[in-house]
Amino acid sequence: MENDGSQSEEKVEDMPEDAAEVVEAAPEENSQVTQVQGLLVELREGLHVALAELGELRQRDHALEEKLQAHQTEVDDKIMGLKNSLNTFKVLERDRIKKKHVKNLFL
Repeated sequence: MENDGSQSEEKVEDMPEDAAEVVEAAPEENSQVTQVQGLLVELREGLHVALAELGELRQRDHALEEKLQAHQTEVDDKIMGLKNSLNTFKVLERDRIKKKHVKNLFL
């Protein structure tokens, strides 16, 4: 078993310097890869939550737009009713004034 340890040391020593650095840096790089993967998982979870919230906001926005449209239609109807009432009042007032003038002509 002692030979196994010394053989791996010899293998590392026989490698070019760049390769030895890669082998030595591998645990650190694995740690960094693991950290990046963890961050990626967090980002995906955050994106999922954000998209769910966006969907809820869109639904609420749509519901509010429908309510607004309904209220706008109701207000428009009331305004039209008031305009019609005002025009009716004007016509009745004009007729009353005309009748008064006609009555004054015959007096």
